Amino acid sequence: MKVTERYNIWQKIFFVHSYYEDRRIPIRLLPDKPTQQILDKYELVFRKAERNTWVILSAIHRKDITEINALGFHIQPTDPVFYYVSEKILAAIDTCIEVPSIPKSWFTLRLPTSLKEHSITIPTRSYYWEFLLFLPAIQDYEALSIYEKANRICFGKAEKLEWPEYPQVISIRSTEPISVQQGSPYTIRLKEHQQGRERILCDHLSPPLPDRLSPTGKRNTITTYFYL
Repeated sequence: MKVTERYNIWQKIFFVHSYYEDRRIPIRLLPDKPTQQILDKYELVFRKAERNTWVILSAIHRKDITEINALGFHIQPTDPVFYYVSEKILAAIDTCIEVPSIPKSWFTLRLPTSLKEHSITIPTRSYYWEFLLFLPAIQDYEALSIYEKANRICFGKAEKLEWPEYPQVISIRSTEPISVQQGSPYTIRLKEHQQGRERILCDHLSPPLPDRLSPTGKRNTITTYFYL
C-alpha cells in the first residue's frame, strides 16, 4: 500500500458461527492462486480487519476493478476443535460454492464481486449425546435413567454394553441430535427408580465435549463417562 494513496473498502467478508458466538473463530482466510494474482495485478490490499472480518482495499482512483467477477478464498482452521463443531457451508448459500480445496483447507469460497459485503454463516454441528455409566456388578441398570431438568432433551432407555475388564457398563443416549454449544445451558440428572421411589444419583452430569466421539461406534454421537 502506498503511503500517499487513498483507499476504500471494496470487499468485506465476515463470518458468523453460533458455537463461538462473539468470540474469535479460529480460522485463517487465504486467497487462492487466481485471486492472489488478481490482488497483485490490481494492487489490491487484502487484510484482516476486526474480529472474524477480512477486507479488500482498492485505491480510490482505480476503475478497472469492475472487470473482476469473482474471488476465491480458502478457509483454513487453526484449532482442531473447529472440525468437530462445524458443518460444511451449504452450496445453496448464494455467495459461495465449494470448489476443490488445497491441502489443509477445510472449505473454499467463491465470492461474486457484485456483492460488496459477504456474510458467511458456518453452521454448527449437532450430535447425539451418549452417557456411558460404569456400574458396580450388583447395580440394577434397568432402574437407571437420565433426564434434563427442564425437559428440553429426551433420553432413551439404558442399554447394556460389553466392556472388557469392567463388570457392568450401560449407555444412555439422547433421542435426537443436540447442537453443540460452549457452556451448556442444560442440567442433566441421573436418577434411580426403586420400589416406586426415585433417588437422584447425580444432580449435574457433565455434557459430552464435541471432540469426544463415541467409542461404541455409534454414528454422529459424542460421549461422556460417569463412574458409580
